[in-house]
Amino acid sequence: MDRIEGVAPEIRTGDIPETLPHLISVHAGSSDRIWVERWHPEAVPESSYFDVLEYDGSHAATVVVPVPLLNDPPPYFGDDVVIGITMDPETEVHSAVVSRFRLAERAQGSVR
Repeated sequence: MDRIEGVAPEIRTGDIPETLPHLISVHAGSSDRIWVERWHPEAVPESSYFDVLEYDGSHAATVVVPVPLLNDPPPYFGDDVVIGITMDPETEVHSAVVSRFRLAERAQGSVR
């Protein structure tokens, strides 16, 4: 463990918090939407859950990518696609993942 760089002191001493933050990461999409990655439900651990927010903070959708995505490099969030990298835990082989979805259309005349 001493040879690994960038490890938080709490991890080195084993002082792991009992609770985790409500979210994992926040990303800006290619449009004006914000993507908030949250912890997956325990029933579906092999996936990535994202709450998609409009520019005004209103909830647009929840998108579930059926595989866990790495945050380094960060995923790309388009209007109808998430592109990211996943890693096989046994072989440590990295693979590109393209997940397509369809969000509800924005209301006509909405302010951007």
